[in-house]
Amino acid sequence: RQIRGTFAKAGMSNYSYDRPSRRQPRGSRVVLPTMRDYRPTVTVVIDTSGSMGNDLLGECVREVPAIARAAGATVDVLPWDMTGKRIRNVHAAHQVKLEGGGGTDMGAAVAEASKGRPTAVIVLTDGETGWGVPPPRGTRLIVCVPKGGPETPEWATRVEVFGE
Repeated sequence: RQIRGTFAKAGMSNYSYDRPSRRQPRGSRVVLPTMRDYRPTVTVVIDTSGSMGNDLLGECVREVPAIARAAGATVDVLPWDMTGKRIRNVHAAHQVKLEGGGGTDMGAAVAEASKGRPTAVIVLTDGETGWGVPPPRGTRLIVCVPKGGPETPEWATRVEVFGE
């Protein structure tokens, strides 16, 4: 529900002067904009630190296609422990290759995921991490943690999705 709500304005909703409207009146000196469809951009950060078990990592990877369907777009995935390498245009779980197993720095992960100003950054984690500073304005942060997991920052939307 949180993800669908973030992208609720999908459809032809943006005006653009990149190309004049095809409904332009002949002989008019006024240039009318054309409508463009809204394309949300999503970056999913998967915590690959040592505190994440194989079962939890498997659940995280299985969430990626569901997030892509809910957003109506392909997503970028950023597996992260202390560093990460972005995997672009993911729409299926088999495209996600996880590496890591060290410490965690989700503040740096959110900063890296926010480059390019995505519509939303979705963090899949066990919550045992520091958070740093909020993402830039216009980027929504959704943190998915196990039920009863540690606290998340007040500037993020918390969703409990993993576990029993």
